[in-house]
Amino acid sequence: MVESMLNQEPAYAAAVVKHQVLILLNAIAARCLGKNPYSRFQSLEEVIMFLKQGWVS
Repeated sequence: MVESMLNQEPAYAAAVVKHQVLILLNAIAARCLGKNPYSRFQSLEEVIMFLKQGWVS
């Protein structure tokens, strides 16, 4: 048990990261599928910028 505490990441950290990734992917999908074509991403570069901003904040 002590060895696992010293050498493994806590399980909750993985759950938090997974939740953050799901939130970002849902936001991207919603924007890509939006009714208004002008509010959708216009290029892959915009998607990448969105990912970078979302991951940092």
